[in-house]
Amino acid sequence: MLRLTQSRYFDDFYDIVLMVEDTCVKANSLILRLRSPYFQAMLSPVYGFKEAQLGKGNPIRIEGVSMHLFKCIMSYIYSDRF
Repeated sequence: MLRLTQSRYFDDFYDIVLMVEDTCVKANSLILRLRSPYFQAMLSPVYGFKEAQLGKGNPIRIEGVSMHLFKCIMSYIYSDRF
């Protein structure tokens, strides 16, 4: 059985690319939306943000956070642990 913490490392499971400090981070928008109010607002078509319309070929730039901190955030979103 595939664990949620492993799924972010497989190319088949991503549907968006986040750009943090010029580094691409593959992610699954459904998981992000379910686990984070920030990503829920950003990625939901209900709120009208342009990021909700972008796909794999168009990275979403995340500003104001270091890559080190972003990795911690993503680890928590995917696993409930730091």
